[in-house]
Amino acid sequence: MPKMLLYQALDTLNNGRAVRNFSVILLKTLGLISTVGGLLFVLLVVKFGFQATDPSATLGGIVLAAVLLVASACNIQIYLYRARKVAGLDDSDFTVIPIVSILFRLFGELYFTWALSIGIGGCLFIWMAHFNPQNLLSGAGSFMPQVPMSDGFLGGIFFLVYLTRISHQSRLLMRLE
Repeated sequence: MPKMLLYQALDTLNNGRAVRNFSVILLKTLGLISTVGGLLFVLLVVKFGFQATDPSATLGGIVLAAVLLVASACNIQIYLYRARKVAGLDDSDFTVIPIVSILFRLFGELYFTWALSIGIGGCLFIWMAHFNPQNLLSGAGSFMPQVPMSDGFLGGIFFLVYLTRISHQSRLLMRLE
């Protein structure tokens, strides 16, 4: 009897349906967790904005939070889209390879979205608050590249160009599909 159970389990893994279903559930769960994390990050930015003594920093924090809120909404859509792509894969003996390819594309799209939104929001923040939001955005951890500190109009442009260039490098991950 245990031998038949093992064969059934191997047959289930062989056609890839179980791997696909697990991947779809995982992607949807990660999308939900990412959205909650993005909302918490937005709340931290808003909190910082309201704790600032300068009204222009408060306004800049609100604008940055709005841009990050849009990025968070985009990220859940990316997760759901890629989960649908995984669910639509055909039965095959090699299911893991296309799933990994879709995951690489997902990571590239997520990084692109966050880096570009932080670049746009940070640029607007620098223009409004007249200081670099690097310390404010340090909550992103090692995913946030270190941007040289500068303020003013050209500092905002440099921040935007630098993070746009960083986000553009994520296209290498997106081409693996």
